[in-house]
Amino acid sequence: MQSEFLQEIELTPRMVENIVLNNIVKNEFKIISFDSLVNKEEELYIQEFLKNYKLSASDLNKFIEDPRIFLRDVIFKYPFEDNEFTIFGKVYHKTLEYFYLEFKKTGNPPDKNFLEKYFVWLLNKEILSKPDFEKLKEK
Repeated sequence: MQSEFLQEIELTPRMVENIVLNNIVKNEFKIISFDSLVNKEEELYIQEFLKNYKLSASDLNKFIEDPRIFLRDVIFKYPFEDNEFTIFGKVYHKTLEYFYLEFKKTGNPPDKNFLEKYFVWLLNKEILSKPDFEKLKEK
C-alpha cells in the first residue's frame, strides 16, 4: 500500500537496500557491558529470577532510565525494607490486579466497595502501626 503522504507530495517510494540500520538509527543509550555489572553468582541469580518474571510498565521505565537501576530495584529488590510508599504501591497495584481479574471474569467493572474491600484486606496483611494503617487506608 502506498503512503497517502507520498501521493500528496507526488513522490514515488524508493526501496532502501543493504543499509545497516545501526548507521542510520543512533541510540542515545550507552552500551553497558553486562560483565561489568554483575559477577557469575549474580548472573545465575538473574537467570533464575527471569524464568518467571513478567515485565511491568514501571519496571520497563526503570530499565529504560538506567539498566543498573533496574538491576538494583527490580531484580535484586533493593532496598529490601518496606516503607510507607512501597507498601502503598504494592497494595494499590495488587488491588488493581484483583479489580482486573474480577472484570475479566464477570465482564462488568467491580464497584468502589470491591476496591476498598480488597485494598483494606491487603493492607491488613502488611506489618503496620495503627496510625500508619489508618493513614494508608485514607490515601
